[in-house]
Amino acid sequence: MPGEEMLVEVTRPGPEHWLQILEVLQTATFHHIGSDEMREFPLEDCFVATVDGTVRAVGGYRILGPREAKTTLLAAHPDFAHLSFGALLQSTRLHHLRSLGIRRVTTNTDDQRVAR
Repeated sequence: MPGEEMLVEVTRPGPEHWLQILEVLQTATFHHIGSDEMREFPLEDCFVATVDGTVRAVGGYRILGPREAKTTLLAAHPDFAHLSFGALLQSTRLHHLRSLGIRRVTTNTDDQRVAR
């Protein structure tokens, strides 16, 4: 609701978030975990943005080597897209990867705002 305050939190998800993550990924047709395109989506390699405890966006990454990684699925529920959760999760995962010593990150995207 306009003017209503929301509690937004970026955290690591747990197994209890899995169904909510799949619901968000499904809104972007990214929910086919186990397919050739996305064989796995480990919870320990992603962050979620929650609103009042419910997952509204998710972004993952995969470490490829000691100094290299790639981002994986990034999706926000369309009802919350205007809140820039995608940008928040992109920034969070890039900062996290840098803290691990990663210096090269590949991001494939159809959304040019993510590529900047």
